[in-house]
Amino acid sequence: MISVVMPVYIQNEETLELTKNAIYSLGECSLTIIDNDSSMGGGYLRALATTYIRNNKNLGYAKAVNQG
Repeated sequence: MISVVMPVYIQNEETLELTKNAIYSLGECSLTIIDNDSSMGGGYLRALATTYIRNNKNLGYAKAVNQG
């Protein structure tokens, strides 16, 4: 099984749909999601992730990846 680290910052429906499509395309995997203070999608992402980390502010891509 592969492990995937996915930092996300979702602020609109379009980004949420793109994120959903990306997650479904992964198939079976261990999914770690680092949510960089998204305004939407948190509950959905939490339900799908093996590990879910939510930041209280957007730390940026590099810091989110390092958290994962």
